[in-house]
Amino acid sequence: MINLCYTIGHDNRKLKDFSDILKEYNINCIVDIRSVQSNITGDYNGENIKKFLNKLGIYYIPMEKEFDLSKQEFDRNDFEKVRLSEYFTNGIVRIENGIKKGFKIAVMGIEKEPIYCNRGIIVAYALKHRGINLKHIIDKETLKSQIDVEEELLKLYGVRLIKKVAELSIKSIKSNVDLDMDEKDFKNEMIEEAYRVRNAELNKKI
Repeated sequence: MINLCYTIGHDNRKLKDFSDILKEYNINCIVDIRSVQSNITGDYNGENIKKFLNKLGIYYIPMEKEFDLSKQEFDRNDFEKVRLSEYFTNGIVRIENGIKKGFKIAVMGIEKEPIYCNRGIIVAYALKHRGINLKHIIDKETLKSQIDVEEELLKLYGVRLIKKVAELSIKSIKSNVDLDMDEKDFKNEMIEEAYRVRNAELNKKI
């Protein structure tokens, strides 16, 4: 069994274009993580997209409860607390179980590019760390991996990340923590910090 999960942002695509993309990748289940799905107008309103997808034989699973970070009881900017929260963890487990059952799932958000959407940051991070391979659908011809997203994060924040990780290293040394960090470890720490920074920036917009 391949542990594979797709993601997609509907953006301003026409429904026909959206359905053509889903067919291209043989998607048979959409997990909608958008906030306040019932208040979204137009074709991608929760009820509208559900009816549209169901007619195509595609399951539609709304997970606003699990992934609407604006309704968390604590600071949604706290990357660790959010991804370890009960609702969020339950949502990730539901997706994982769906994959194990053989569904070809695409997690749906709004933005076309995953770096601008929670699906490409905190949701993808959690799935990746459960051994799920992420493929972000850009269009019928283009997919991005989570490694691609991480490289974009490193380019986006660059020197800011180097400085932050260096500060953490200095604090560890001053605390007499044995920190033997090679180049790979340093890059991994930069990626971890990039996820935290991006999560906080995305949720300022909510």
